[in-house]
Amino acid sequence: MLEAAAIIQEQMAAIGVAVAVVGGLAVAYWTSARYVTTDIDVLMPSSDEAHAILQELGFKRDGRVWVLENPEIVFEAPGSFPEGGDEPGNIETPSGRTLRILPAADMGLWRFREVIHWMERRRGGSADALAP
Repeated sequence: MLEAAAIIQEQMAAIGVAVAVVGGLAVAYWTSARYVTTDIDVLMPSSDEAHAILQELGFKRDGRVWVLENPEIVFEAPGSFPEGGDEPGNIETPSGRTLRILPAADMGLWRFREVIHWMERRRGGSADALAP
């Protein structure tokens, strides 16, 4: 999946779109695959050009995700840009490609923010709704 993300990143760079891997794939990388994911989440701006590249790579849109059938890869861009203070870094994939990925510490903060966000939505309140 890292290689697939790197290929997508290379294709997007050709049109000036910056891609940064986040989510489960970043967690899997930083935990040496102790965490397994089934999709690729990235931060990248959405545009008609970016969608055309995903189609050229064989992905088909299915709601908010893009799916490649063989091998099955699910791709999603849940955001356009890193949050303030989050700085993607570069790693090298096994094939030697460079891939931008959110650092482990930032991924921890992302996961924490996700928990707060989803708990707020379930409770219908703000962050103070988390207080006992």
